[in-house]
Amino acid sequence: MCRDAWADGLGDPDLPPIAEWAAAHVIVPDGPRQGRLWSPELTPYLLEPLEVLHPDHPATRVSVKKSAQLGVSILAILWLMYLMDRCPARLMYVQPTRELVAAFGREKLDPMLAACDALNGKVREQKQREAGASQALFKVFRGGFLVLTGANSSAGLRMRTIQYIVGDEVDDWPADLDGQGAPMEMVDARQISFHRSGRYKKLELSTPAFAGASQIDDGYEDSDQRLYHVRCPLCGHEQVLNFKPKHADPPRGGLVWDAGRPDTAVYVCERGCTIEPWRLPAMIQPENGARWIATKPGPGRHPGFHLHAVYSLLTTWAKMVEKYEDIKGDEKKEKTFFNLWLGLSYALKADAPDIALLMAVRQDYAMGRYPAGAVFATGFTDVQANRLEWAVYGWGPGGASWLMDRGVIPGDPAGNDVWREHDKVVRRAYEAAGGKRWPADAWGVDTGYMTQRVYLHCRSSPRLFACDGRPGALAPPLGLPKAQDVDWQGKRYRGGVSLWPVGTWAMKAELMAALRRTVKGPDENGVWPVGCAFYPIGYTEDEFKQLTSETLVTEDRPGGRKALAWKKVSKDARNEQLDLYVGARALAEHLGLSRLEPHEWEKLAAERGAPPDRVQMDLAALWAPGFTGPAVADAAGGAGTDADDGAGPARGDSATAADGGAGPARDAADGGADGWIDQDEARGWMQ
Repeated sequence: MCRDAWADGLGDPDLPPIAEWAAAHVIVPDGPRQGRLWSPELTPYLLEPLEVLHPDHPATRVSVKKSAQLGVSILAILWLMYLMDRCPARLMYVQPTRELVAAFGREKLDPMLAACDALNGKVREQKQREAGASQALFKVFRGGFLVLTGANSSAGLRMRTIQYIVGDEVDDWPADLDGQGAPMEMVDARQISFHRSGRYKKLELSTPAFAGASQIDDGYEDSDQRLYHVRCPLCGHEQVLNFKPKHADPPRGGLVWDAGRPDTAVYVCERGCTIEPWRLPAMIQPENGARWIATKPGPGRHPGFHLHAVYSLLTTWAKMVEKYEDIKGDEKKEKTFFNLWLGLSYALKADAPDIALLMAVRQDYAMGRYPAGAVFATGFTDVQANRLEWAVYGWGPGGASWLMDRGVIPGDPAGNDVWREHDKVVRRAYEAAGGKRWPADAWGVDTGYMTQRVYLHCRSSPRLFACDGRPGALAPPLGLPKAQDVDWQGKRYRGGVSLWPVGTWAMKAELMAALRRTVKGPDENGVWPVGCAFYPIGYTEDEFKQLTSETLVTEDRPGGRKALAWKKVSKDARNEQLDLYVGARALAEHLGLSRLEPHEWEKLAAERGAPPDRVQMDLAALWAPGFTGPAVADAAGGAGTDADDGAGPARGDSATAADGGAGPARDAADGGADGWIDQDEARGWMQ
């Protein structure tokens, strides 16, 4: 298409190399070269990917598997801008969501288009109502257009025929889009009419996420698997740079440093030469022998590239080592390091510990009150055909959790009696070590069963979150709510309740990791790992079976794609306890469990009367090897607001406070002087 147009007299059919064009016309919007013309000096490894993206190169698919810290994100922009100027056609750029792609357009693409002299006057001015004008997500230029859309938008991925496509951060795309299939299948369908001519290309690039369900892993596996080889500046040996040494004794072919001293990091080549960090900029330049080599060439294999942060001139080996040493057994940090620094997918450890081990590490703390270390609490209710099951979890620094209270309310959820009892449970206040009492800070109810009846009750109880589980590794713990109609016994309330989507996938993975940390037990100094999940002596074997009733499996999806999914370990396995943890954990994340800074934890603990020495100890654990373990019932027996079995409504003074008395629980719930947040913050607390 584009060569025919140029042959008709629109320009020189001999298209220049993309890198040459970019170096003459593209102004970098941020980073070390901000405000200057793009140059491959900092990112010489982009030269070959730009070559295979050229319209005259026969490749129709290009895969780039990458870490962060490499400056690779500009690759797609350079290619798109080049096409807009020298080979105009129908273009599409897809990011995981429309929100992300809109931010990309605003913050990256629009400034670069405005600063590019070669595109001055070619991209039509953005106007609100003029036909044919560019829009924020639709750029019109002479000879074609560029569509910006999200992989979460079926409308954006349909209808149009597209010649050149960028799929960015494809591992963050949903596995299925509204039951219509994988977004990548929809993207590929946009290019069908070009299959016979071969005049089309798709660039897919991403930081990988989870092993076994990584779209960029699949793309790279199908490719010729190119790796960037460099020559040792001391001995000339050609090799691939690694983070961990390829050979262990003595360490060769990787970074080596003194433990606890990231600043000592050097690279030891495969022949034993010590390469100082200052040599890296010259070592990765093509003129010094650096080059991409296909490690799995063959018919039908497209160009594929893999690169990680050891090659980066935008960060340092010392910083990379610092991030590695900071992992300290934290699986979250380990995954982040694999993904963002090594450019590798992470093999999630989803196995649950043996039930006997979990029974052995139950803790002797009193139910119905705050254990030392827990600073706030969330509750969740699971609706069954003949009962409501509920649980309250306390949360502390580092993601540590304690089951604080639990119970069952028998009865038909269609009626009113069980919900009256439920209201009493939700109002129940819990006493901390300092004597203050307050109810759970947030409470959710699962809407999967008896949906409309649950909607009706949540509509009448503003403190309740109506929740609905969402599968998939990319679903947030608690997403943005949507208004739902309430339709019950002939009465309809349009938009009567806000439905909150709960991303169950990640919360289940977090629980399994927490349980594995817990069964390790304390070290020889009595120090427990960070982020344990503690359960009381009374927690039964059957409840632990419910808690660990699901495991992670890899499923085949349409189009040959694989996805990770949580499945019950057996058909008849019950999972109520798992659902209760997931719901409570999602609400805790919504309230800031992973975002609170140390000074915020300290402030909150002081306001609520939690033992300051214990909280400071837990906070110190976030940068120390571990934290001192779970609280034990105090000498007074730890009598809480309610009986230890958590079966009935709150009694005595605690009920008075929870029902709206003048005590500390009311102040805390209302965000008063003793509360977690002030009145201004409270307005947005449940947003």
